[in-house]
Amino acid sequence: MRALLACLLACAGLLVLSGCSEGGGSGTPAGGGGAPAGGAAEEASEHAEEAAQQREEASETARNREVLAQIEASKKEAAAEARAKAREHAAEVNVRKREATSESQARAREEASRRAARTRESTTPKPTTGSGGGSTPTTQQKTKSHGPSERTVTSPAPVTPHG
Repeated sequence: MRALLACLLACAGLLVLSGCSEGGGSGTPAGGGGAPAGGAAEEASEHAEEAAQQREEASETARNREVLAQIEASKKEAAAEARAKAREHAAEVNVRKREATSESQARAREEASRRAARTRESTTPKPTTGSGGGSTPTTQQKTKSHGPSERTVTSPAPVTPHG
């Protein structure tokens, strides 16, 4: 863009200089009657055309700058939108990862809970009915001797001597 502007200004400068050299080197004598007046009008006309052309070039350069600024602005806006979209996508991916992790952890906790429940069920003694007609107690009974009398005590109850 700068090279184009410099080229345009150089061309405009050459046009101005070539217009001045043509008017000054026309070969008409300074006091030659009516011809110098016509030459002055012709020279003024050329200067007016050159000035109009320079104004046109300046306005075209200004339009080009505006178009370039609009293009750059739209590129920046598109880049910002792309960055925002990428951030949004990354956030969605992170949310999905967190949800998947929490779901897998929940499944693992449920499975561990089921295994623990199965283990408790398999280690817990089940009441059995014997063929002797009576039922066996669910707690073990121990016989302890405390002096002259023996007594039978179940393990879950606290032992207190009666005496």
